[in-house]
Amino acid sequence: MFDGLDQVPWRDLTYAFRGEADMPSLFRALLDEAAAADAADDLLNELYHQGGFVCSAAVAALPYLVEAAESPRVVCRGEVLECIGRLACEARTAGPHAVAGGWTAAWDQAVPRLIALLDDADPRVRRTVTPVLEEAVTHADTVVVALRERWPAQDRVTRLDQVLAVGSLARSLTAATLPETLLWLRGLLDDPGEPDEPDEQLRLAATLALREALPGRPTATEPLVTALSGDLSAWSGSERFSGTPALTVWRALSRLGPDVDAREEVCLALLGHADPGRRIGALRTAADLLSFSRHRRLLPALLERPGDAVAETRTRAL
Repeated sequence: MFDGLDQVPWRDLTYAFRGEADMPSLFRALLDEAAAADAADDLLNELYHQGGFVCSAAVAALPYLVEAAESPRVVCRGEVLECIGRLACEARTAGPHAVAGGWTAAWDQAVPRLIALLDDADPRVRRTVTPVLEEAVTHADTVVVALRERWPAQDRVTRLDQVLAVGSLARSLTAATLPETLLWLRGLLDDPGEPDEPDEQLRLAATLALREALPGRPTATEPLVTALSGDLSAWSGSERFSGTPALTVWRALSRLGPDVDAREEVCLALLGHADPGRRIGALRTAADLLSFSRHRRLLPALLERPGDAVAETRTRAL
């Protein structure tokens, strides 16, 4: 494993941090259960640190990072994939001058291997590789086809994450793939769950995906209110919305972006929810909305919250 690692001129490359680490030793430490987590953290620091650019060491390291993510011998494959995802995001969003030469070729070779991880036996790997593949916008058609083909065989949490990924990539699809993808997403809004009842969280994911795929269209708020008012346990283990109900609500509504009317509508519906977590998530969303626009319906609704029984909701409302 890691063939050719010692032949890479690591000392001649640039790094995101100090560049003083023994890179071959860090990669081999990924195979040591006791040392793997620290090694993955050190690799992230040396190759990414605070982001903003892609260093030449990251280009050289990418094939070995992918190899580590592929190997069941590596106990922290999720952390390795996170490092790959962060680097890929920087390469996509930073200016060309900030991305070291050779990255595009290395990334093009990595994408098919990352797609193969959608079939991995470990569901966490399948979920963690999904947001990494969202960065493969130049391979959007191939990635979306792969996600859709594998979607029926995935567990429920992985399905939810992958629906969101399809929505994120939709704007990069060609005419050969976009129409059928939009039809597929629309079909999920009416797809029955098990047993034969609508899956509220799947409808939430499909609604958010369609919002990203068709940013100019108004968002249907009913699926959002219904799902965010209901059982959110389906998102446990998700790479997107896992956490408290308050975080789930806030993260979901943040994905609506500039559709402030839909965000306000759902926010108003959740401000009176029996669960304090939903109210807190709605209040956090209200704060976001009021930071850039006067929402005449939100302010009166907030005036009712200082009488709330929960201290945090009173504080956030004030």
